[in-house]
Amino acid sequence: MSSKQKIYGNLKSDSYRGKPYRFMTTTNDGQLVPLNIGVNTLPTASADYRGQILVLKGESDSADIIYICVKKDDNTYAWGELPYSIL
Repeated sequence: MSSKQKIYGNLKSDSYRGKPYRFMTTTNDGQLVPLNIGVNTLPTASADYRGQILVLKGESDSADIIYICVKKDDNTYAWGELPYSIL
């Protein structure tokens, strides 16, 4: 099983180019539920993760960090940190 399968599980396809829902998954009984996108380490950035958003879980006394996988102008892939603020 690939690391992508371990993170994303059983995803449903939507109408956007057959891409999976970004934040939803189905349970074994078919219910649509929010996807747990929290990880302890980021997988290697690649075309498989392009456009995916993951939350790198912060350790004790550290905040979580939100990342998105993007393609750079040299055709390689990287995780970029998404800024956010807590209200």
